[in-house]
Amino acid sequence: MPLLPRLIRPRRIYRGWWIVFSGYMALTISGGATSFVFSVLVKPMQDDLGWSRATIVGILTLAGIVSGLLAAPIGPLVDRHGPRALMTGAAIVGGLCFLSTSQVSEVWQYYLLLGLLEAATRPALDTVGPRASIANWFIRKRAPAFAFFTMGRATAGLFLVPPIAYLVEQTSWRSAWVVMGLLQLFLLAPLCWAFQRRRPEDEGLLPDGDSPVAGPRAEPSTGARPAPRVFEDVRWTVGQALRTRTFWLLNLGILLVNFPGASIYIHMSSYFQDKGMEAPAAAGALSVYALGALIGRAVWTSIILRLGLYRALVAFAVIYGSGILVFALVTGPWALVAAALALGISIGGSAQLQAQIWPDYFGRRIVGALSGYGALMVIPAGR
Repeated sequence: MPLLPRLIRPRRIYRGWWIVFSGYMALTISGGATSFVFSVLVKPMQDDLGWSRATIVGILTLAGIVSGLLAAPIGPLVDRHGPRALMTGAAIVGGLCFLSTSQVSEVWQYYLLLGLLEAATRPALDTVGPRASIANWFIRKRAPAFAFFTMGRATAGLFLVPPIAYLVEQTSWRSAWVVMGLLQLFLLAPLCWAFQRRRPEDEGLLPDGDSPVAGPRAEPSTGARPAPRVFEDVRWTVGQALRTRTFWLLNLGILLVNFPGASIYIHMSSYFQDKGMEAPAAAGALSVYALGALIGRAVWTSIILRLGLYRALVAFAVIYGSGILVFALVTGPWALVAAALALGISIGGSAQLQAQIWPDYFGRRIVGALSGYGALMVIPAGR
C-alpha cells in the first residue's frame, strides 16, 4: 500500500525552474516597461507634455549608457554573492521610479528617474542577474531554460500592451506608469527575494535537477547522506576569457545585432501610426510582433538543440538580417503586420543566444562578469 501514495504524489518542481520563473517575471515587468509598454506611451506623452519624440525616446540612450557602465561592476558581485539581494533591491528602486514617473512635468525629472535611477536597476533585473543564476542552475537544459526566461519581454508585448493601451485611452499615460510601478513593487520584488539563489550546490542540489551519483551508503548510526557530486562544465577564469579573440568577436556580433534590435519595438507603435493605423490597431500590431517573438523562442530552441549554438548563431544572423530588410520594404497595413510577425520570429533568437553564449563558451561560474564586461561594448548600440 505505501506504493500507491508514492505514485499519486505530485513530482516536486526543481528549484531551478523557480529561478527561471522569477527571472522571466523580471524581464516581463521591468524589461517590458522600458520596451513594449514604453512604445505605446511615447505618443501620448508627446501629445500631453509637448515634448518632441527625440526628447522622450532619447532617455533610452542615456539609460543604455548608465546600465552598460554599471553592469561591469555588478557582474562579478552576482558571480560571488548571487543575485537575490541585488534583484530585490533593484525591483524596489525601479518600482518607485515608475511610480514617480507618473508625476513628471519637467524633462530633468523624467531623465533623472528613468535615465539614471531606474536605468541603474536594469543590469540586476534584466540581464546580468537572471542570466548568471540561470546559467548556474542549468547545463544540459540550458537552452529551454533561457528560452523561457527570454520570453518575458515578448510576454509584456503580448499581454501587457493591450490593457495598458486601453488604460491610456481611457485615462492617461500616467496611469500606465503607476500600474508598472505597483507590479514591480508588490509582485516582482517578493518573487526575487523568495526564489533567486546563486548556485544549486549552495542548496545541496545539482544543475538540471540531476540526482547525486551513487556514492557510499549513509552511516546507519548517523543517517548522514553523501554530499552531491558537483557537475562541472567548461571552466575559465575571467582573465583567460578576456584574453581570447572569441570573447571580443562574440561581443562585436552582439553589438551589430543590437544596433537595429534595440530600437525596433520602441518606435514600432509610432511607426505603425505614422503609416496610417489608429492607436489601438498599432498596439495590436505591436502585440503581433511580440507573438512572433514568443513563437521564435520555440523555433530557436529547436534550432540550437539540432544545430548546436555555433551554427545557430550563423543561422540567426542570416534570418534576422532578412527579416529586417523585408519589414523595411513592405507597405500596407496587412503586409506590415505580417512582416512584423516574421520579424518577431526571427528576432526571437537574439536574447536567447546572447544569454547562452557565455556559459556555453566559458563556463557557468563567470557569466555575471562576462555579461557585465560585454555590456560595455554594447553601449554604442544605445537607442
